[in-house]
Amino acid sequence: MFKSKLFLIPGLLIIMGLFAIAAGPAEGDRSHNNRGIDILHYTLQLDLSDINKGEIAGIADLQIKILTKELQTITLDLSSMNVDSVWIDEASVNDWKYSGDLLSIPLKADEINGGTLLVTVFYHGKPLKDPVWGGFYLFADNAFSMGVGMGSDPLAVGRFWYPCYDSFTERASYEYFITVKDDLAVACPGTMSEIFQNANGTTTWHWMMNNSIPTYLSSVAVADYVRITNTIIGKDRNIPVELFVSPGDKENALKSFEKLGNWLSCFENMFGPYRWEKIGYASVNFPHGAMEHATMIHIPSYSLKNPAGFQDLFVHEFAHSWFGNLITCASPADMWFNEGFASYCEALYHECSEGEQAFRDYMRINHLKSLHAAEADDGFRAIYGNPPEYTYGSTVYDKGADVAHTLRSYLGDKKFFPAMKAMFDKYAFNNISSRELQIFLEKETGTQLDDFFNFWVESPGFPHFSVDSFSVEAAESGYRVNVYVEQRLFGATDYSYSNRIDLMFVSPSWDTSIKSFEFSGPYGKEDFMLGFKPELIIIDPYEKIADATLDEIKIIKAAGEYSFDESGFILNVEEITDSAFFRITKHMVPPVSLDKSLTLPEDIYWTMESLAAKDFKASAIFVIHMPESAGLKNRQQFLRLLYRGGPGQNWNIIPSVAMQENEAYYLTSSVIKKGEYCIAFIK
Repeated sequence: MFKSKLFLIPGLLIIMGLFAIAAGPAEGDRSHNNRGIDILHYTLQLDLSDINKGEIAGIADLQIKILTKELQTITLDLSSMNVDSVWIDEASVNDWKYSGDLLSIPLKADEINGGTLLVTVFYHGKPLKDPVWGGFYLFADNAFSMGVGMGSDPLAVGRFWYPCYDSFTERASYEYFITVKDDLAVACPGTMSEIFQNANGTTTWHWMMNNSIPTYLSSVAVADYVRITNTIIGKDRNIPVELFVSPGDKENALKSFEKLGNWLSCFENMFGPYRWEKIGYASVNFPHGAMEHATMIHIPSYSLKNPAGFQDLFVHEFAHSWFGNLITCASPADMWFNEGFASYCEALYHECSEGEQAFRDYMRINHLKSLHAAEADDGFRAIYGNPPEYTYGSTVYDKGADVAHTLRSYLGDKKFFPAMKAMFDKYAFNNISSRELQIFLEKETGTQLDDFFNFWVESPGFPHFSVDSFSVEAAESGYRVNVYVEQRLFGATDYSYSNRIDLMFVSPSWDTSIKSFEFSGPYGKEDFMLGFKPELIIIDPYEKIADATLDEIKIIKAAGEYSFDESGFILNVEEITDSAFFRITKHMVPPVSLDKSLTLPEDIYWTMESLAAKDFKASAIFVIHMPESAGLKNRQQFLRLLYRGGPGQNWNIIPSVAMQENEAYYLTSSVIKKGEYCIAFIK
């Protein structure tokens, strides 16, 4: 047992050491550790009583378990601080070395054999801000940390303000003693234990985080806060809620989080119980987003000015309570597990609260961003294994959400959600790699996932699926339908295999039947027996697969304008006597069999699949968006709309009118027919 020792933060006597012992070992398997140590618990004393000077002073107690008898040196991360002294078990260490990034502390033989040590570091200095995003921020009247540094290596930046083992996978429990001026408040992870009123105009806030977290999820926020408390009913227990916001934002904060209980219910039903000791949010003076620090999420103060407008951001960060915090990605290469799934949870909450159509609408917008992620990330990328500069890119977030959605559809809800709950049971307070996720899901669902992970997780680009053709033959018990499906590639380097795709067969009277189609490689063929003769065969009607298409189904019941926003299509209905069925698909691959002398402003085409009465009258508007740099300016007079009835037929120019508005180009035509459309330059 460690002896206790006394430290003095202005006006406050703290008994250290005993707290560290009380915390006990943190949860999780640490077989990944490559420094020969396991930090079980941090006790951080931080003096922020004079933050306008731009410096902090700290005392860090680290309860460290030695994992190997051969270890000679404890190595800790600490950036750009001044180390004043180092102790081991209350005895001063004289021959430690500090490089400005690493603190090396030699061990004696008897210390190694002791198994567990209390290492104390006294330090002060100016904490760092990351050049891109994150770090530690000090202002005249507020201070806060953002635990990820998007321009730093490693990405976890606990080392910017305390000595630690900065790793996504090294987890520990925490205790915080943060001293500030009397007119300021402190928000930290865990549960607030005490507030000490010191005799010199300062106050020390004592927080305890009992669950284990990696360094990037540890945090502190200091400001002129009001503290809003509440309790919401969870699946297994009542859960405390604490909001730390500026006094002027109190009413907006209450509005922003009035549906927090609904968020909790949604994700507990899908992923299992909320396992943390509280739910917390603190607003911070940060202009570039939010950070999911465990039980004390940091949100930008501007987000509270528009409660309704930032719900998705708040939900995203809350979803990290499962994806990222409860289970953390094993490495930056696996960041899609944290951010892709949290982004998908935004859509899942819309599904919980507003229904399936709202969910599909939200995912369609995400899919549009996903298909354009190559523009933001300098090329098509896999969601796994990206270079550091793209770890937090659009591919990881937006395509990551697309892949999570496609994985759910591939497994089916009856397998996917129980498997997710089982995963959170097994890996709680631990980390997981993409490979471990695959192995676990295969075992849990009985589904082989090699082909899925090889294409969707580890490879760039997207597949493009389309019905190439179909034929119908009368049979004794109905109709035999022969369906041919083609796969093309959008930024991908190889085909997707073991594909599972829904086909919707639609009769002229709108009878429907859904069949599953499985195939691999560039082509697939399958025969189906139906009780009716199909007029349409719609591939992936409910948008379950994130392929290189943007499509939407609308049932038209009245005259008016109908916008298929993500598909770049507008239908102006002038006359209608009976309901009409329209499915518009924008294909992110070039049309085939087009005259090679024609130039396309975009390598895309559209498919119109429709059922409408003969007296249906409307006009179609096809929309493309091109920057002036693409050379389209004042060339709209050369744009023409081309049409063909389907694969194997010739493309022909059809009547249309072209119009430009800023960087948008509109081609309007009264030709409303099933088939394919594209836009080309005709000189």
